[in-house]
Amino acid sequence: MFSIVKSIQYFNENSVPVFEKLEDKFLKDPSDIASYVTKLTEELHKTGIRMIEETLGYLDQMLNESEVRKMTWIVDRHEPKQLITSLGSVNYSKTMFRDKEEGRDLYDLVLKDIQELATQALKDADAFYQRLSSRMERRYMADASQMKKERERLEARSREIDEMFLNLYTDKVKGILSEQRFVKLTATMEQEQEENQRRLQELMRMLQQSDAQESDVRTFIREIRRYATIQELDETVLNRLISKILVGEVKKVDGKKTQEVRIVYNFVGEVEK
Repeated sequence: MFSIVKSIQYFNENSVPVFEKLEDKFLKDPSDIASYVTKLTEELHKTGIRMIEETLGYLDQMLNESEVRKMTWIVDRHEPKQLITSLGSVNYSKTMFRDKEEGRDLYDLVLKDIQELATQALKDADAFYQRLSSRMERRYMADASQMKKERERLEARSREIDEMFLNLYTDKVKGILSEQRFVKLTATMEQEQEENQRRLQELMRMLQQSDAQESDVRTFIREIRRYATIQELDETVLNRLISKILVGEVKKVDGKKTQEVRIVYNFVGEVEK
């Protein structure tokens, strides 16, 4: 009962006045019963959906606050969910949990990785910088090579379209090509030219961003050096240093559980060992 108290309040404050208006309108025109039933059903469905959403939210809260759950499971993330019912779509948030032992292993792994990188940055900042820069440069060179080839192709195509447009215009002036035919032929070329220009601008932006890698590496080194003696992780540390953590499926190798974990840091991405 307590889980739907807000839905009951909503029903009293919003749905009841709607029912009263619908009833008043129907009594004035009893012939329009179809509209009365439809709108009445819609409002009842809204109330039912709110009740289901509130109940699911209450159950999720109970799991979060459960002391029994806290003994063996930790909160991993919150996921938006949708439940299709006869009343309509029910949207709610579901808390996903992780085995406490596995969660602790991940915590320790991330903490150790941060400690090791921070120690390296403090011990020899120049060598650490060269290591990160060379890795990012290798990745950049592969991407930049493809982007430059695409840029050259688009630029060549743009020059080709300009030449074709000029030839068509000359034919129109000479009377070889009608105005209607000229407009039809050039419309497609203009659209392609616009798309090419948008893509060229995007490529230039991407190439310029890659040029900022030196600043990104130095920013990361400045950030990571602060945590050489860190003993605990918290949300602030994770947000400052890490973009995302990719956790693979647990697999058994020679009877032992293994799991791939990839840490993607802000500014520099994954840092190879």
